[in-house]
Order: sequence, then C-alpha cells, then structure tokens
Amino acid sequence: LLIEDPTMISLVKSKYLTDDIWKFCIEREPSVFKYMIDPSVDMCFYALEQDGHNLKYIRNRFKNIKIDYRMAYIAISNCPKAIYYVPRNVLDEGLKELAIKKDPSFLMSFKLENEDTIRELLEENPTVIKYIDDPLKYEDVICRIMVDNPNIIVYCNTITDSMREVLSKYHPEYLSFIPAANS
Repeated sequence: LLIEDPTMISLVKSKYLTDDIWKFCIEREPSVFKYMIDPSVDMCFYALEQDGHNLKYIRNRFKNIKIDYRMAYIAISNCPKAIYYVPRNVLDEGLKELAIKKDPSFLMSFKLENEDTIRELLEENPTVIKYIDDPLKYEDVICRIMVDNPNIIVYCNTITDSMREVLSKYHPEYLSFIPAANS
C-alpha cells in the first residue's frame, strides 16, 4: 500500500510506524512528513534533506523542535523558499545569501548587507539586475556587462554617461533607442 501511495501513511496506526517506514515514505513523497506526530530531531533533519519545504511543518506543527542554523541551512539548500520559515533569531546574512544565490528574486524580500555578493551575482547572471533596488549603485559592473550584453540596459531607469560611452564604443546601433542625455 505505502509503496504505491506514500500518503496513505496517514491511515496507518502510529504503533505500526517505525522511523524506517517514515523514511521510506518521506523519500518517495517528502510532504508526508507533515503527518508525523512527534518526530525526532534526526527525523526532522532527514525530512529537510529530502525537501527543505518541510521546515514549514517543523515551525508550524512541531513546537518542541527548535529550528537552528543547521536545519535552516539544509532547508534553504534544498528549497530557497524555506527562508520564509526560518525564525528571525536564526536568519542571518549567510542564510539570506544562500537563498538569493539559488533564487535571485529573493533580493526583493531580503536585503543583503554585503554589496560584493550582489556584484558577484550580477556578473554571474546579469538578469539579477531586475531584482536590485538601485542598479546604478553597480554602474561599473553594468558597464562591464554591457560590453557583451547591451540588452541589460533595459533594466536601468537612468542611462549614465559611462553607459552611453560603452554603448557608443561597442554597440553604437543601440544609441538610436536611447533618449539624448539632456532629455
């Protein structure tokens, strides 16, 4: 029964359920973790390794389990959205950075103090610019990116003189689409 449908574990009497049976089911369908009554810390770690979203159940259902940095790190490594279930006293710059590196859209919800990380992210993936509040803060990086990828300019509300210089030198055909400097 459980081989075909691990969610059926919720119908099995708890006295028949061992950690091995739970692991078997969680491996096949990670969300069945929410049906556990009183999981051990080890079982919580196992569930988080299968799917970081299980942090939601640890936070909301299992009040006796204290979410620590290691749990949060494992959860976010597997599912960046798990950052929403990390307690404030555990959430730090490293966890934010981990989530943002996996999914740059989290820059809209979580601000990073380390601007070097944002610069690295921009250089690795220029489309990250659309999630940055003030792209002109990283004008030097944008200018370097524009040499190979001039389309990045569409994410800038303001075109600086440095950007115009890069365009005129490497992609003069783009200048006709950009308003004059004094407009």
